[in-house]
Amino acid sequence: MPGKTMYIDCLIDSKNAVLRVNEDLQEVGYMTYFTSNGIIVGKVSEVNSLEMTDDGNSEEELARRFKENIPVTVFDVADGMFKNLVKDSEDNIEKDSKSIILEDVQILTYPKHILKLNFLVLFTDQIIGIAPGRIDLNTM
Repeated sequence: MPGKTMYIDCLIDSKNAVLRVNEDLQEVGYMTYFTSNGIIVGKVSEVNSLEMTDDGNSEEELARRFKENIPVTVFDVADGMFKNLVKDSEDNIEKDSKSIILEDVQILTYPKHILKLNFLVLFTDQIIGIAPGRIDLNTM
């Protein structure tokens, strides 16, 4: 599984680099993912994982971000909590549990129903294919 997730990361980064060079900034971050349950289009969201202390406390980091006007999302907190929980694990849980946070999401399900979501957590083990960019689900 790690090879698949590494390739997905490389594809996202290279697509965004090409779009920036070509100054197509409105499309930066958008990818189309094919899963067994439907087609997902969304913009890859940055996660700024919250630093946790060994006992799982994040109050100092939250206070620092608040003081410096750095926004905190639920995904930042969840990612920090997850990393803190698995840091001492002997398993490769973190490598095998790769997820992609998407925003401005549309999901085409069967029979041609489109769901619109602000955010979605997509786990890479659910992806069977990727198309760089945003496809128009209304034409399908």
